[in-house]
Amino acid sequence: MTGEVARDTVQRVLVGRPGQEGTGSIPKDALGELVPARGTPDLLDSIKVKHASGGYSVIVIKTYASGREKFVGESLSFIWFDEEPPADIYTEGLTRTNVGNGPVWMTLTPLLGMSEVVRRFLLERSPDRHITTMTIDDVAHYSEDEKKKIIASYPAHELEARTKGVPVLGSGRIFPIAEEIIKCAPFPLPRHWTRIIGTDFGWDHPAAAVELAWDRDHDVVYVVGRTALRR
Repeated sequence: MTGEVARDTVQRVLVGRPGQEGTGSIPKDALGELVPARGTPDLLDSIKVKHASGGYSVIVIKTYASGREKFVGESLSFIWFDEEPPADIYTEGLTRTNVGNGPVWMTLTPLLGMSEVVRRFLLERSPDRHITTMTIDDVAHYSEDEKKKIIASYPAHELEARTKGVPVLGSGRIFPIAEEIIKCAPFPLPRHWTRIIGTDFGWDHPAAAVELAWDRDHDVVYVVGRTALRR
């Protein structure tokens, strides 16, 4: 995330567009001092928000482009990562909230595929981590026709990530083809078809195995079984 992206997403949602401060999710009468950042026009460095105690809470906007070093040192009550952060920035964010045991949120479309951060949530389940998936069907303000047009506008390898929150094909998976396009109904396999079993013995990742059936007459290969095992 660059300064321009932070200004046009996080800052816009919280404060409003430049010149329209108070039109975001923070009411105008709750806004205190808005401190400009350097280097990016109209980007804020920090936002003071009036607190029920009579004091102020401070929101600081940082970019991924500035690197992990810009996230070190401070003890924070809450962190919001908008779109997926690099793994080192994510773990640094966790460290910043250790003192108060505050929450860390991420809102993202998994376009980086089965990255280290996404894999931690999907494969390394923990009572301290939770996933809420929002699909296009959960967006009530789109009509059915609008949803169809939006779905049709995406390339096949991004479709599931954009509309269902499934990590994008082509990153973490090998072929950029949606599974629905190549899947078929089960059928009895002819005995003369060649069968192949491939395995990947896990060391620092789950072990996996896949069984293939090859129809040599039509040169079509079917995946007929697969599994993944954790140590």
